[in-house]
Amino acid sequence: MKASDLSLRDLSRPRGRLAPGSAIRQVLTLAAFTWKEGLRRRMVLVGMILTLAFVVLYGLGGYFAFHYQGSLGLDRGLAGARGLIAEAALSILMRQIAAYVMLSMGVFMATILTVTMLVFSASGMISGDAENGTLQTIVTRPLARYHLLLGRYLGFASIFLAYLIVVTGLLVGLTRAFSGFAPPAPVQAIGLIALQGLILLALASVGTTVLPPLATGVLVFMGYGVAFIGGVVGQIGGLLSNHVAQMIGTVVSFLVPSDLLFRGGLHGLAPSIPTELAGIVQAGPFGNASPVSGPMLVYCFGYPVVALTAACWLFSRKDL
Repeated sequence: MKASDLSLRDLSRPRGRLAPGSAIRQVLTLAAFTWKEGLRRRMVLVGMILTLAFVVLYGLGGYFAFHYQGSLGLDRGLAGARGLIAEAALSILMRQIAAYVMLSMGVFMATILTVTMLVFSASGMISGDAENGTLQTIVTRPLARYHLLLGRYLGFASIFLAYLIVVTGLLVGLTRAFSGFAPPAPVQAIGLIALQGLILLALASVGTTVLPPLATGVLVFMGYGVAFIGGVVGQIGGLLSNHVAQMIGTVVSFLVPSDLLFRGGLHGLAPSIPTELAGIVQAGPFGNASPVSGPMLVYCFGYPVVALTAACWLFSRKDL
């Protein structure tokens, strides 16, 4: 029998002491169950329908934006830049900037859709099962609690990654097809944005061990929003040389580094922009597309590990 054919009832049969291989199989079974649960509750179906609608609208916008592009604003405000960059090269560059701005907005909206679906569906992975009585049946059998938590985390993480790769890949492909702009490092961008989601999912894992599903979803989503605002504050601080605002953005990025990773992902999508034209992009909400430093990247990889460890410890002490 394949793992995907199993249900949570298979996990509650007495098996004696679990061997390492059996524990791994049960974790994978729980991950497969999460997919089946998402299909049964039509979570995946609704996500696919919304995604299809979003991608179609994005494609229509990209087609009309670049098929009838006009002069791309060359006659409005760029006279000084013409003396520094050849007009033909400037036209190509402005087309790339326009494509990047559209792509960054598209990826941002796709990230919001993905994070919303992820957070509110995963917020009940423990507390929701406890409320409907499923959890009490499973934990009395030879299945370690942390196996249950890791299996559920793996299931939701795989749904999120599949959704993110498909949506972001479609957006990058449509942008390239209509504008001719190919992002320099799309794989790096998807990887950093994926890490953002894994961090938020780890926070939801912590919340679901101590809070009801709705409270967990609201808490994690609010944290995601605070991280975005902190990133904007830090960006404004950089533009105005305001060190206090920059410090606020830095502190928030340590508390919830989701926006830091998102902006690092955008750096992999951004074209090379001369200093003379950098203000056009930096003035927008996603202008601060900077690479993630090595130490901060290590911190971001360790963040979900620590959060999951804390979630497993809290779950082990939870009264059911």
